[in-house]
Amino acid sequence: GAGIVSSADDFGNMSEKPTHPELLDWLAHQFVASGWSLKKMHRLMLTSQVYRQSANPLENPKHGKFFGADPMVVDAGNRLLWHANMRRLDFESIRDAMILLTGKMDSTTGGRPVNITDEPISYRRSIYGFIDRERLSDLQSQFDFSDPDMANSQRGSTIVPQQALFFMNNALSVEVARSVSARPEVANALNDDARIAALYRIMFQRTPKPDESRLAKEFIRKVTGATSAPAVAKPDRKTFNKAKAAESKVAGGVAAGPTVQRGVLKNAGEMVSRKQPTSPWEMLAQAMICSNEFVYLD
Repeated sequence: GAGIVSSADDFGNMSEKPTHPELLDWLAHQFVASGWSLKKMHRLMLTSQVYRQSANPLENPKHGKFFGADPMVVDAGNRLLWHANMRRLDFESIRDAMILLTGKMDSTTGGRPVNITDEPISYRRSIYGFIDRERLSDLQSQFDFSDPDMANSQRGSTIVPQQALFFMNNALSVEVARSVSARPEVANALNDDARIAALYRIMFQRTPKPDESRLAKEFIRKVTGATSAPAVAKPDRKTFNKAKAAESKVAGGVAAGPTVQRGVLKNAGEMVSRKQPTSPWEMLAQAMICSNEFVYLD
């Protein structure tokens, strides 16, 4: 998550010293020897043992004595890369993860830009998001999107209340919660424990701990007592047919593209319905989207 030289704006005489000068020289030599191929350099880094470490120091097999002392004392800032750093996903990565969970991601390569912040939702990857240099979206600004009118060597990362409101209220969060809770492994689970385990595997790629499973069941019981919605909301036939028709159009490549309305790029499609009652399991899925584990990499 950081460069070997921390002063990314200055690599000259006044720059910061590299944390690993020998590694920097070796990587430069490998880069030239591999034909100046960035793809080979990326593969080398991403498959290295250092890159694949856990952010939990206790899970590092080399944890213990480090130069004869506790590594947390000798190198608390982890400049020597003895474990991974906890990293927060940027807005584009968070959005792509949410789009993937809906099961509707459009993997088409190339094409026109789309609006990635407003409804109707576009299911294209965030790399195809339209950026208005003069009127940057408030949502992108809230998630530390870099100023497109300036050179940016490093992207900042802040936590503000508006980010939490996005996960709680945005139409994409509602769509993700509905899509995940309607998946067969969740909707057709034999009991609550199996359904909770399925949600954790989908959302966090792991099995829930006993306390997490207990808290989830308590949450479902409390919400079920406060709402008349079904345990797992099922879409009506009309909504199902509309969704299938939209998917067929996208698959056939005949879906209408975005249009410009009053100077704003608008996607084709329909708004996410707010009329359908939210089921307790959809509420649980959305609560998991709001958790730190969903937006952090360890």
